[in-house]
Amino acid sequence: MNEILKNTGLVSLMLVLLYSIKKIFDYCDLHSTDSYEDENVSKAAEEFVQEISRKGEKADL
Repeated sequence: MNEILKNTGLVSLMLVLLYSIKKIFDYCDLHSTDSYEDENVSKAAEEFVQEISRKGEKADL
């Protein structure tokens, strides 16, 4: 019985370790390719900046 629990614990530990390593590699890969940012968020921010700049031009006139 103890052997089964020991093996189950080792397998669980290995799965957690492998999952953590995968997450670290994914995080590093996304940041190195600049794919981390969401494209929709970037587009929305760009549109917001353009709207603000248009309103500023109208206020100057």
